[in-house]
Amino acid sequence: MTARAADTSTGPPARGRGVPAPVTKVFFSYAQKDSPRLERLFAALSAQDDLRVFRDIHDILPTEDWKSRLDSLIRESDTVLFALTPASIRSDTCRWEMGRVAELNKRLVPVVVVPPDDPALVPEIVSKFQYVFLTDAHDFEAGLQQIRFALDLDIGWIREHTRLADLAARWEAAGRPGARALRGQDLEAAEAWLLSHPPNAPEPTALHRAFVIDSRRAQARRQRRTVAGALAALLAVAVLASFALVQRNAAVRNEAIAQRQTEAATLARDDAEAQRGLAEENARRAEAETARAEDALVQVAAERDRAERNFGTARDAINALVFDIAQGLQDAEGLRLESLESILSHAETAVTRLRAATPDNRELRHLEAAMRAEFAEVYAGAGERERALRSAQQAHALLSDLLEEEPDNTGWQSDYTVALERIGDLELQAGQVAAALDAYDESLRLRRALSAADPDNAVARRDLSIGLERVGGLHVRAGEIDAALEAYGEALSIRRALAKLRPSGAEELRDVSVSLENIGDLYMRTGETAAALEAYREGLDIVSRLAERDPGNTMWQRDLAITLNNLGDVSLLAGDAGAAMEAYERSLGIVRRLSASDPGNAVWRRDVSIGLNNVGDLRRRAGDLSAALDAYIESLDIVRDLAASDPGNTEWQRDVTVGLERVGDLGLQMGDRAAAEGAYRDGLDIRRRLAALDPGNTQWQRDLSVGLDRIGDLARVTGDADGALAAYTEALDINRSLVATDPGNRDWRRGIAVSLNRIGDLLLLAGDPDAALANYTEALQIARDLAQVDPSNLEWRHDVAFGLHRIGDLQMRQQDTEAALAAFTEALQIVRELLGIDPRNTLWQRDLALNLNKVGYLRGLAGDLDAALGAYREALAAARGLVAADPDNALWRQDVAISLDAIGNASLQQGESAAARDAYGEALEIRRQLAAEAPGSAAAQADVVTSLYNLSLAAETDVALAALDEALEIVVRLGDQGLLSRAQEAWPGYLRDRIASLQGDGEAPARMTASGSGPR
Repeated sequence: MTARAADTSTGPPARGRGVPAPVTKVFFSYAQKDSPRLERLFAALSAQDDLRVFRDIHDILPTEDWKSRLDSLIRESDTVLFALTPASIRSDTCRWEMGRVAELNKRLVPVVVVPPDDPALVPEIVSKFQYVFLTDAHDFEAGLQQIRFALDLDIGWIREHTRLADLAARWEAAGRPGARALRGQDLEAAEAWLLSHPPNAPEPTALHRAFVIDSRRAQARRQRRTVAGALAALLAVAVLASFALVQRNAAVRNEAIAQRQTEAATLARDDAEAQRGLAEENARRAEAETARAEDALVQVAAERDRAERNFGTARDAINALVFDIAQGLQDAEGLRLESLESILSHAETAVTRLRAATPDNRELRHLEAAMRAEFAEVYAGAGERERALRSAQQAHALLSDLLEEEPDNTGWQSDYTVALERIGDLELQAGQVAAALDAYDESLRLRRALSAADPDNAVARRDLSIGLERVGGLHVRAGEIDAALEAYGEALSIRRALAKLRPSGAEELRDVSVSLENIGDLYMRTGETAAALEAYREGLDIVSRLAERDPGNTMWQRDLAITLNNLGDVSLLAGDAGAAMEAYERSLGIVRRLSASDPGNAVWRRDVSIGLNNVGDLRRRAGDLSAALDAYIESLDIVRDLAASDPGNTEWQRDVTVGLERVGDLGLQMGDRAAAEGAYRDGLDIRRRLAALDPGNTQWQRDLSVGLDRIGDLARVTGDADGALAAYTEALDINRSLVATDPGNRDWRRGIAVSLNRIGDLLLLAGDPDAALANYTEALQIARDLAQVDPSNLEWRHDVAFGLHRIGDLQMRQQDTEAALAAFTEALQIVRELLGIDPRNTLWQRDLALNLNKVGYLRGLAGDLDAALGAYREALAAARGLVAADPDNALWRQDVAISLDAIGNASLQQGESAAARDAYGEALEIRRQLAAEAPGSAAAQADVVTSLYNLSLAAETDVALAALDEALEIVVRLGDQGLLSRAQEAWPGYLRDRIASLQGDGEAPARMTASGSGPR
């Protein structure tokens, strides 16, 4: 039985003022049977003021956990004194205590009190040390002095061993939190302590080393906002590492010298053995020399081992610092490029100086490779793509050389795949798809091999999932949807399995959310909105929990923003504009905060641009054109700056085209054709360059077709029918070629329908209604097929209504009123269903008004004037609602006037002149206001003429003649300016005939319309 409970330290308290004198703590381990024999030794040690001796006595409570108490006393002690006797070597408790001494690397002083009767029972750790003999046959005072010498040897280093071990144990027990880590001068002192290990002192434990290194990493993370602190720490550790390297190299040289001395002594001994007759003395001397040389060899080997450990500790510390500085810079706030370059340059210098001491050292070459791979990520995040690529290529070259020397090193193989993926990412940004694919494929092959060789290795399996996602992204880019889904699905399966092993692991959960996002994006691309929504919602649940867990984690905050954008997209397709706007605005708020914290972060700035476009789209959809334009312009300014900072970044170049397209669309809608043309042409130039750079990039080809459609729209508005037809035809050819490569791609099939409708419009204007109808019919069939595949896709359902409206117009022109009425009625039913889902959609509200007017007209032609008036009045209510939301919208105000004209016409046919005058009069007032707002617009003046003529049909003669005189004056002025269309050139004659009729000088003319005759 040994010491196992109470602390009975003796001796007076420390004397004097200020800091107490340091005390050495000694744990006395012995068998209880030997207690009487040891009283003299215990008393002698306890009488010394600077010693505190722990031993057991009789006052342990029966319920006390004595083993835990003993463990605590051993941990607190600087040195353990073991009383070696026949009883102690047979004591189970003594053996347990010696096991703890070995685990904690405590200094041990064995004291032989009674020589052991069976040396084989002496614990291994005890037999390693030189004994102090204090038996009855030995001088007690001399033995006590030897014990005291052993206790005092390197006592400062030993006390620090005890103190740091205690701190490390508390840190370990608390789950290794950063708050319990060493900081500042304490950390620097601990690092120096690790590297200053005395030859005869016990080794630091693995926990010691982990505590110090993790403390350095925690301090680096705390210092990310003042990165100079972390950099200073790196340089300090580099100096210590260099010192450790010198130690190691010296130890290696000493070992070589000792080895040669041993060999020489052995040869001398062998020679002496061979010549025994020369002298026995020579043999004894040679034997003695051999023994001394072998002792020296053992000593220098121990020194070499210590130096190797010291160097390894320093190397690990530098590795941790370099990695954390790189990680920190990716999230550093407000760091300018010059500061970034300075920090990375200093960190690189620290590593290269260390390498210079031993250029062929593989561990240091690997450290440099890992550093350059991390720095590539930092440069990429700062928008420095070319520097990032150079850094990744340097890492690749270093790792390639290392693997040639040691091809089976799986750790280096894994790092090699990371370098390949960095290169692939950066090549892809530059549009070098073939180079990116080569890098990704090589990385994926190697990762499959690593995962297959060690199926239980979670890191290798995760790396494989990352490689699959990279390759899946390239399949998406090439339009290979099935192959992309297969890669993404395999990656998600791996990640779900890993998350199941660690249900609360943040990294595992985030990986699952990323895979879900990729799969959701793919489903959105194929039009499977229900499947996309399911994936996005599961991903949102994960990233929301992660973001709540650590609000300061910028990566998780950005994940949340991206997922909210995705959810907004699918909500919009489902017709829930309110939910979409809520998601978009919440996402934009997150990325604005991130970007404000670090204005130099290119990724976050681009996120803001995307968020602004999303919000702008919904503002435009709701009719708030001014707010939409503000959002679009702010977004475009951001991506222009990014693209200017790296002209080779094709992704940012494409972002510019997207922004230009939005600004152009809005300019056209607001009547600013010059602004629209400038935006469209600038965007088309960029898209042609991108498509020529990589003809196999289906996304860029699709982008080009969209740009051509925009140019065609503009040419059509400006009267350039040939230019419009050329643009639309080129866009159609591109879309047909895309669908030929992947017939299942619904987005590309929809592109064909859009181009067909536009070409059909031009053919109709050119007087070829049959060709136009063929185009419209093919486009409608595509829209029907798509809507049938996914009825929840409201945009595709609207495409069906849009196609029916076009065909109805054409059939109405051909006077096939029955077919036209059927087309408009079906279109009207679809629009009503859509508005039932999204009542605030202004585009659909306007479609409702237009279709109602057409249905009303056809009902009127059939003689059902009551039904016609009902349709016209519903159309007027829809148009008035739009104008109430945006009173300045000229297009919607014109729609109100058109509906009023229709009501006036039907009322006149029913003999309701007063109702007709009211309707015509209100329409005239609206058109006068529109003409005043656009004084140079011939179209607005012509609309006023139409309203004046209509009013003349229902007004008293004097009012009618005044209206006709005003109309004739406007028409003559427009004719003199050459602003009348060919059809309108007949208007002066109609007006004069109408005036003559009212004055009783002629017959009533046919009704005047914009086309010369027939219904308006």
